[in-house]
Amino acid sequence: MKKDQKIPAKDIKLARERMKEVKKR
Repeated sequence: MKKDQKIPAKDIKLARERMKEVKKR
């Protein structure tokens, strides 16, 4: 995975929430 330097913290939080939702489904 690329470093999270270019990705803002908000995007990281949204991505983690989306991953959790996908895993739940």
